[in-house]
Amino acid sequence: TSKKVVLFIGALTALGVIVALTRNSPTQEQGPNHLSTKPACRDFDQATLLVNDTVLSVALAATRTEQSRGLSGCTDIPEGHGMYFVFDKLKPVTFWMKGMFISLDIIWIADSTVIGLEKNIPPPNNSTARTNLPRYRAPQPVDAVLELPAGQAERLGIDAGTSVLLQ
Repeated sequence: TSKKVVLFIGALTALGVIVALTRNSPTQEQGPNHLSTKPACRDFDQATLLVNDTVLSVALAATRTEQSRGLSGCTDIPEGHGMYFVFDKLKPVTFWMKGMFISLDIIWIADSTVIGLEKNIPPPNNSTARTNLPRYRAPQPVDAVLELPAGQAERLGIDAGTSVLLQ
């Protein structure tokens, strides 16, 4: 009967909506504002860096889009991994922690040498307005920046003068 057909179509529509919402709901790894089934964090095996005698696996941020996104949305960075921002020339840069859920070390690099660090930067409070987020400026123009999980720079002995070589 037509009543059964209408009920059947309604049930299929409801099922389709439930499936769509389930597939697009954020997971804990993706963060509360993420509406994709893709993982929120990056591919940390895009390149390697030699820092002191340690090899680190890193995600690369070479384009403006990649640099703008950075590590926002990540809830974990594995030990021995990070994100390496590459710029085409030495320039002044400023970073912020928009969309961050974890604490970081920011390592400022010029000509493959560490020129400064910001250690143990906490993620901002979710209620902090974008205009009120702290800004972290490189002490001088840089051509690369390395972000690591908080405390890793100290564990690896990274300090001003440390050599950082992209492999």
